[in-house]
Amino acid sequence: MKTEEPGVPESFEQEVRECLAHLYDFTAMQSDPLVHKLAPHLSGLERIQTARKILVETIERLNEAERANLQSRQSRLYNILLLRYIEEHSTPTVLQQLALSERQYYRELQRAIWILSQLLWERIAQTPSSPEPAHLDSISVQSEIERAYQLASTVETNLATFIATVMHSIGPLAEQHQVAIQSDVADPAIIVNIPQASLKQAVLYIINEILKVMRTGGEIILGASRIKAETQISLMVAANDYDLAAIQTSLEADKTVEYLVGAVGAKLLFEQAEPDGLIVHLRLPHYQKNILVIDDNPDFIALVERYLTNSSYTVLGIQDGFEGIQLSQKLQPLAIILDVMMPEYDGWDVLQHLKNHPDTQHIPILVCSVLDIPELALSLGADNYLKKPPGRVDLLTILAQLEL
Repeated sequence: MKTEEPGVPESFEQEVRECLAHLYDFTAMQSDPLVHKLAPHLSGLERIQTARKILVETIERLNEAERANLQSRQSRLYNILLLRYIEEHSTPTVLQQLALSERQYYRELQRAIWILSQLLWERIAQTPSSPEPAHLDSISVQSEIERAYQLASTVETNLATFIATVMHSIGPLAEQHQVAIQSDVADPAIIVNIPQASLKQAVLYIINEILKVMRTGGEIILGASRIKAETQISLMVAANDYDLAAIQTSLEADKTVEYLVGAVGAKLLFEQAEPDGLIVHLRLPHYQKNILVIDDNPDFIALVERYLTNSSYTVLGIQDGFEGIQLSQKLQPLAIILDVMMPEYDGWDVLQHLKNHPDTQHIPILVCSVLDIPELALSLGADNYLKKPPGRVDLLTILAQLEL
């Protein structure tokens, strides 16, 4: 009879088993209790991706022996978890590859999940639920900004809505300075994945410092724009009879501005506006390398997710060509992996639409098809081609090339 490790509830081992069973099922992972325990301070897709990465990394800890040495007990436990859950092979396939009887397999599987549960439980137990309180004499502007950023959640943020919120917050102070605050967002559908609270602190503080320099009178216009794959928030400043160069000098010398902008990974840029204006750009970073897979086969989407689990990429899959076009415009992914054999709106239509639309024509598209048609794909605008199903190394190599 198995002796349970002290402090590890039996229910936790069952949670591990159930989570492994739907490791690549987005819907099931959303409500999975183990996912919430492994990534308690995250939400949405980021929580799922983080929890999945932790599971895979913990399984890798079992791989103390060479993978080829299938006679090693530790290696065998690792290979059972790898083949069954990470690579999603069927039980008969695992039995055949590891030369195990069914009885051996289930005994070893139970042992592997038990060890994995111990490792995960130790990790959760060692992760503080909240940061240790700082001594008062160690508190600084920089430490408080960094702490707030670490606790903030990265969420999908509509910049038009965000700017409206900023204007509502800064409105009373701008009125005191007799400065008009307006918005000018050409594209109301610009979406970014960013810690919204930290971004708001940065923008509000920058406007506050601009108002100090402007003193009385003038106008600030808040806008958002997208230049290819880059996104920025812009503040166009017009002051009444005041040296606008002083605003740039003040912001560049302000350490708090530097900390706030740096906390969200952004860059502060300046541009002269005709005839007598100044534009302050907050260039936002890419927090995720999103790869959009447009393919009507969910198994292929799951395959790409599995290939990229331990990479820096985040995979989003869509099974409808027309919906894929809409999501491409909204998401602005790093690259698109496109199938051509889809019902109704096929991949060729999707490819030509994306490459002829100003909002998506810059996005690299990798056509991946069972058809051997690289010349046709490239002639119609694809940036690269892979025969389906691709190898993991081939896929990662091409994605790396598309980033250049």
